[in-house]
Formats: sequence, structure tokens, C-alpha cells
Amino acid sequence: MKEFMFEGVSTPMLHERIHTIWFCIPMNDHPWLITSMEVKFFSECDTRGVPVIVLFTKADILHIIAIANLRDEGYHMGEAKARAADVAKQLETDLQESVSGELNQYKFAPKAYLSLERVNEKRSNNQLTKLITCTADALDNDFLQKLLISTQQANLAINIRQALQREV
Repeated sequence: MKEFMFEGVSTPMLHERIHTIWFCIPMNDHPWLITSMEVKFFSECDTRGVPVIVLFTKADILHIIAIANLRDEGYHMGEAKARAADVAKQLETDLQESVSGELNQYKFAPKAYLSLERVNEKRSNNQLTKLITCTADALDNDFLQKLLISTQQANLAINIRQALQREV
């Protein structure tokens, strides 16, 4: 992996270069401990300025965990389902703070963090918009930002947001 990444971030050919690294951490791996692979990557892998974005995948599992936790606390199923969204959001926040707090201590810390859920569903456009927006925001190179956004012609909202950010 190191060799592939080193070649990808070093190549002078724009179409062969790695511009962003999405490092996926599935949320269904409870209790979300940082693995030795993650420690090694963020402490040893110099991405030479290529931003790394940690993607918390399978975030929808937090809703199920929230319901289970509420049921364990004695809530009836209807109450647990009604409160699950708030509890799941808090679980997500706690997880991101815990993981980012640890990973940000390493020499090659991630540039950004993003939770994704239900990206394989037909209605996942909002999740993909979040991913593209986060990726564009992580890019330090204006040319690469514009190139990414221009390839997303179907997503006008990102184009408008990026244009407004530049004007501010």
C-alpha cells in the first residue's frame, strides 16, 4: 500500500496522481478502537500534502445501536424509535471526537472527517454531495478543486457553494 500511495502522490501525470485519500473506518466495528493499521498509517505514511479524509462508513448502524441502548434503559420500542435519531447523533459525535482526538495526535493526521450512511441506496445523493463537498474543501489546490467541481456538473449546489466561499 505504501508503495502504491507513494507512486500515486509523486507522479507528475495529473491523470495518474492521487489527489485525495479516503480512509474508511466502518462504524459497525464496535467499540471503535483505533487499530494498529490505522496507527501505522497515520504515524508513518507521508502523503506528501495529499489530504486524507477519514470516512466513517455504515453510520446508519448507530440508529440501531441507539434503539438497543434505549431499550436497555427501559424505553418501549415506540419511545426508543422516537428518540433514536437524537441518541444516534450523539453517538456519532462521541465517536468522531474520540477517533479524531486520537488520530490528530499522529504526524500525518487526517485533514477531515465525514460520516456516511446508506450510500448504496438510490436516495443517497445527499451523502454523495457531502462526500464531494468534503473532498473539495480538503483540497488545498484551487485548480484541483475546480477540476473536481467541474466534473460534478450534475451537482450545481456544490458549484454555487464553492463560488460563494471564494468570494467571501
